[in-house]
Formats: sequence, structure tokens, C-alpha cells
Amino acid sequence: MLRLHHLIWLCCLAGLLSACAAPATVSPAPSSPADEATAEPVELAAARAALARSDYLQAVELLAAPTSPEHVALLARARAGLAQAALSAAPAEPGALRTALDQVGLALALRPADRALQDELLGLERAIVSLLAAEEARTALASAADADPARRLGLARTLAERAAAAAVVEPHLPGAEQLAAAGLLAAATSYEQAGDADPVAPDTGWREARQLCERAQALSPGEAGQACLERLSQKLDALVAGQDTATPTALAPTATARPVTTTRPTSRPAAPAFSVVQRRSFEGSGNSGQFASCIDIQILGPAGPLSGAVVGINNGEHSYQNQTDANGYTGRCGLGASTWSVVLFWTPTTGSVRGVTTTVYLSGSPEQRAAVVIQGR
Repeated sequence: MLRLHHLIWLCCLAGLLSACAAPATVSPAPSSPADEATAEPVELAAARAALARSDYLQAVELLAAPTSPEHVALLARARAGLAQAALSAAPAEPGALRTALDQVGLALALRPADRALQDELLGLERAIVSLLAAEEARTALASAADADPARRLGLARTLAERAAAAAVVEPHLPGAEQLAAAGLLAAATSYEQAGDADPVAPDTGWREARQLCERAQALSPGEAGQACLERLSQKLDALVAGQDTATPTALAPTATARPVTTTRPTSRPAAPAFSVVQRRSFEGSGNSGQFASCIDIQILGPAGPLSGAVVGINNGEHSYQNQTDANGYTGRCGLGASTWSVVLFWTPTTGSVRGVTTTVYLSGSPEQRAAVVIQGR
């Protein structure tokens, strides 16, 4: 019996030692839904950090397959950032414009729920399309060098209209003024050539061309615009001088014959003189710390509102150019606290305008809307 107890004791001891020698295993605790959700905020945080340092490509890679409205909004902003980067790297270059347009299209295809973001993307798309339309019109005119004069003038007219629109479209894109000025100068060349080929009234084409050159020079001053203005001014001055010094014709000589002079051409009516007739400002209104004030502007000619007039708004740090609508109105919002200058640069009836300017003060608060009315007499 003692041996039996001893044997049982040895077996128990062996089993205990074996259990102690085996490695302990711990079953994994089941993950909770809250733990699984922590991966998403980490990913979003990484994407936001990439956006903050303007690493838009990294943000796009992190958000390649958006799974939530927040993902969608961040990815759309990343693509908008890629578009802006392309535009800044090669201002107004056709290739950069198309690359930017592709990125904006991809952002819009995501259909972000944020209405402000949608509006921002649509505005950017509209501005890019406007610049591309002007560039395509310039290419079409350049490729029609051998076309008949009427077709070339039609293409030049289309180019001038698209270039004028590209100069003032919002939001402002890098290189917009230079692209618009190049288009206006190309259109001016066609009008000048039409004047050169017109033996009856060459001044019609020359005057149209000079107005386009004036507009181009106002948008982006340069040697090409200045040369265009000087060349056309010389042609028009020579034409007027030739008309003024024309030799009077006379009847066949008789005993009582008197020279019969030709009627001198009627001079053009004087261009209207413009002046500021109304002004509302907010002097002494302080600085609200916001960028929400507006300036409303109307340009009137002697016969009523002037459509297509070019107006500048600037404060020495920020400068904008706007074009009046069919009722002579234009303006700018999103302005901060500053003294803002309002300058009339150009009108379709007079060409360049000089010395017509005024200033208004704004605090930046949304309830402040300055107003300026400029009228020609």
C-alpha cells in the first residue's frame, strides 16, 4: 500500500512539473467597435497634416478610397490643391490649365457635401475653362493665316471677347492678365491688317485695333503693347494729316471762276470726360478683423450705362480688375480693412481713360458696402 501511495505521488509530481514547463497562452481579447474605429481618425489626421504642408499628392494617396463624407471633403480639397499647384507652376500654360481642369473634374465627381467647397470647385472650373477658351481662340486665329479676311475678322472678334472675359473671371488665376493681353494683341493684329487692306476707310480697322492694344496694355504693360499703340497712332495721325492738307479742287478756269474747296471731313466728337459723381465710404470705421466688405461700382456714359468698362480695385497690396455688365455694374466683395482705390482704366467708347480715380475706406465687416458711380459727360 505504501508503494502504491508513493507511485501516485510521483505521477502527480511529474504532471505538475510538465504543466509548469509548458508555455502559457493567453487568448486575445475581442476588439470592441470603438477600438476598430480608431484607425479612421489616424488616417484622417495624416491626410490633414499632408494638406497643411501642401503635400497634396500624399493626401490623395492616403484618401484614395474615401469611406465617409469627411474623407470625401479632404480628398476633394487635395485635388483642388493639386490643381492650384499646377496653375502656379506654369501660369496660364495650356498644359497646366488642362491638368488643373482634370483635377477639378475629379474633385467635383466626388460630390462633396460641403456647399462652400462645391462653389469653390465650380468657380475654379469656370475660371480655368475661361482661360482655355481664350487660348483656343488664339490658336484658331493663328491657324487661319490663309483664310479670307471676313473669316479672320470673325475669329479675331471671338478672341477679343474671350480674352476680355478671361481677364476678369473669378477666381483670379495666375497669368490671367498676361494670357488675356496676348489674346487682345493677336486680335488687334487682325484688325490692323484689315485696316491696311481697306483703301476706303482704313481708320475703322485701325481704331478697333488701337482700342484692343490699349486694353492689353492696361492689363499687362509690355513692349509689344506699347509698340502696337505707337504704330497705330502713327497710322491714324498720318491719315488725319493727309485729310487736313488735301489740295482744294477748282472748276475749269473762266473769267469769274473761283476755287471750290472740298468739304473737310467732320471731326470725331470729343470723347466724354469721366468724373466721380457718387461715393460712399466708411472713414474711421476701424478694423473688424474680417474680410467681408464690398465695393459696388457703376460706370455711366453720356447715354447711359457702359458695358465692358474695365475698373481696377487695389490697396497697394492686393489688386483686382473687373469688367462692367450690361447695366454698367461691377464690384468686389471679400475685402478687408484698408483704403481701397477705385480706378477707371478703359471703356469701349473711349479706349484708355486716365486720371479717373477715388478712394473708399472699409473695415472688413460684412455690413459695409462702399459705392462709387463714375459718369461721362
